Amino acid sequence: MTTMKKNIGLCLLTSLIFTLPACQSPESRAVNQNASQDTSFQQDEAGSGSKELNNSVEPGGNAPKDNNISQKTNVSDDDKTFLDGVKTAGSLEISMAKLAQQSSNPKIKSFADMMIRDHTQMDKEVEALATESQVVLRTDFDNDQLKEIDMMKGLKGAAFDQHYKDMMVKSHAKTVELFKSGMDTRDEKVKNFATKSLAVIESHHQAAQKL
Repeated sequence: MTTMKKNIGLCLLTSLIFTLPACQSPESRAVNQNASQDTSFQQDEAGSGSKELNNSVEPGGNAPKDNNISQKTNVSDDDKTFLDGVKTAGSLEISMAKLAQQSSNPKIKSFADMMIRDHTQMDKEVEALATESQVVLRTDFDNDQLKEIDMMKGLKGAAFDQHYKDMMVKSHAKTVELFKSGMDTRDEKVKNFATKSLAVIESHHQAAQKL
């Protein structure tokens, strides 16, 4: 009799255990479900992060790429190389010409004035092209150019005039070739600038040979 009572009690307890979840109110079930989702999200944050965050990071842990960013520049590498070359060559011509204005030779001084005038104008055009194309041009001289400037500062009189003339002949020969290469660039405005300016540079080269 005692054994039968124990069996009946065990059956009632088992039935009660399986019945309780079904008897929960909808509100209780919703709370439990939300708690389960919150726990999963916290685990995801502690581990690999949510799926949405994972998609924003490039494989290998790199920063996310913004596919909406437009092309930074509108010119090719060759175009930029040409514009950089014109910028640095013109800046060097202007720097040398300012030193040459102190010469007592009227031909040297007149040539220097032309260098400052023409290369200042070209520099403005190059800067405008660079701004439109969204490229940043070089503004510094390389080591050889800096050495040339320092050496010129140490020369006086006829020695300065002769060195300046030789330098202008040599540098303008290179600049002529630079502008010829610019005529083969892709950007139409850069090409037009190179074509128009080539005649000016060639006239500088010829004038330097006559100093």
